[in-house]
Amino acid sequence: KMIPPAAQTEEEVGDVKDLSPNRMQENNRAVYFCRIFVSSVAGCAAGIIGLTGIYGFLCYFITTLFISSLLLFKANFQASKYFTSTSTVATEGLFQGLLSYVLCWTLFFGFLNCY
Repeated sequence: KMIPPAAQTEEEVGDVKDLSPNRMQENNRAVYFCRIFVSSVAGCAAGIIGLTGIYGFLCYFITTLFISSLLLFKANFQASKYFTSTSTVATEGLFQGLLSYVLCWTLFFGFLNCY
């Protein structure tokens, strides 16, 4: 669940609104957890169905695009309201998600297709 920023006043300092750092950090943590969890599940699925090579990595990138669009949808396509930047939704935990994906992918592929 996205946590909205603290109650904001209409007073702005330049172009930056008063945002709660604690809530932004909690939102970043939620995106990170979501990406790692979905990447692990997608890795398990890719290993179970036996994807190899470029198709396995393609599955990860499709899953990443899907989860990023779902997170943007959840934020009503106003990511700057909940995060420091819109790119945070797309890049938070991207490399760690890839590592989790490859771990689960190779583990399940090895269990089901090699033995």
